[in-house]
Amino acid sequence: MPPPWLESNSFNSLRSFNYDSYTGNSYKSATTQTGPVIHVPESEKIINAYQCPSNNNEMIKKNKRLTSEQLASLELRFQEDFKLDSERKLKLAKELGLEPRQVAVWFQNRRARWKVKHLEESYDSLRQEYDAIWREKQMLHDEVNKLRAIILRDRSLMMNSNQIAGGNQIYGIGGYNIG
Repeated sequence: MPPPWLESNSFNSLRSFNYDSYTGNSYKSATTQTGPVIHVPESEKIINAYQCPSNNNEMIKKNKRLTSEQLASLELRFQEDFKLDSERKLKLAKELGLEPRQVAVWFQNRRARWKVKHLEESYDSLRQEYDAIWREKQMLHDEVNKLRAIILRDRSLMMNSNQIAGGNQIYGIGGYNIG
């Protein structure tokens, strides 16, 4: 099946021309071409060296996953020390049959995962402490409210008893009971 751009009329009209930036920006016929060809200067080819290839067979394959033995070894080394110096990285890469960059990236990713896990654990412990303190605060708040209710009830009882007995009381200047 041809690529979609070959079926498009707008591209079909362009596929027989080749842009040459070195000949005064003119177009020249390219009758042997099967698709649109754009001439790219060498300087741009160097800059765009990591563009996707045109053919699927030319695709650069990503490195395969690590084996369980490699992972176990990397994990063991990570437990010994979080950071890698260049000498240790090269030695470990050679031992495991990996690229030094793979080892460095694995360590970097593992440190990031360790940091996230450590933060989650810290958050969980702080949250438990907070919850315990909050429950204690609520209990104290409830106790204070109960004590306030008792004090208000006692005051109202005293006022009511004073009002009932107030007819027999003689108050002097300033409202003090003198008799």
